[in-house]
Amino acid sequence: MVTKTDFMLKRMGQWFLVLVVFVMLSCLGCGTITTRYVGPNWSPPEPPLPRIYSGTVFDFSCFLHPEMHDTQGIGGFCLIDVPFSIIADTVILPLTIYEQIKYGSYSESK
Repeated sequence: MVTKTDFMLKRMGQWFLVLVVFVMLSCLGCGTITTRYVGPNWSPPEPPLPRIYSGTVFDFSCFLHPEMHDTQGIGGFCLIDVPFSIIADTVILPLTIYEQIKYGSYSESK
């Protein structure tokens, strides 16, 4: 027999799963979005960040050298984001190849 408490716990578990999936999906390609669309106030790290696969490079850099970025404490999330940034960077690869040839790496163009 299913009690009301069992039903409520099952519902809470479902909502927790929905919340976890939502948070994970909201982080898809975060490194790519950061390097491409943050805006003029973003200053790329040194050494220069290449435009080709910039989100993936940014994620690894964020994980390995958090002191270089304003990302202290979220290095693990950067590592989780790597496969999604690879996918997002691959989708926009033709554009980034063109921009790399025309403008160079990020800190070279500023």
